[in-house]
Amino acid sequence: MMTKVGAVTLIMTVTMVMMMMTTATKTSEERAVEHHQLPKRHYTICSGPSNVPVRVCTKTAHSSWLGTTGTDSDISISLGGSKCHTTWQDLDNAGNDFMPNALDCFNFNTQNLGPEVTSVRIHSDMSGVGPGWELDYVKTRYKNSDQKTTCRIWWFEIWIEDTYDKERTKAGGVKCF
Repeated sequence: MMTKVGAVTLIMTVTMVMMMMTTATKTSEERAVEHHQLPKRHYTICSGPSNVPVRVCTKTAHSSWLGTTGTDSDISISLGGSKCHTTWQDLDNAGNDFMPNALDCFNFNTQNLGPEVTSVRIHSDMSGVGPGWELDYVKTRYKNSDQKTTCRIWWFEIWIEDTYDKERTKAGGVKCF
């Protein structure tokens, strides 16, 4: 006779295996096409010079009931403001990014989004040996054209296990980093 805990564990295991099999059957070309599909909402893509400094930090969860929280996938980000959204920016430093309990920071320049960042979109291409990722939060530091710096924290607290984009439009204030 199977206990309730055993039944739940079995269902979760079968579900995870089925999701891994579905993801594994996609070719890299199919994943690339999905990555560049038009989003469900219309976004105006920024144009003009990329001379606005941005710092983005991602925090990977410490642990998860699904196992490891880090990922080997390629992760990219798109920032939105009142004027426009950036194109996808790959988040990649030398070494291993997105390890369990890690805070990974990335610096890049972008176009003028407006007075502040109003949304953050995260994308995982689900590549690599361990593609799932538990993202706690994203911090952004953005200096607008008036030289005013705003810092925000975007709580995700989700397990990313597919190639769909995850977006947050509500942020909390945070001490600049």
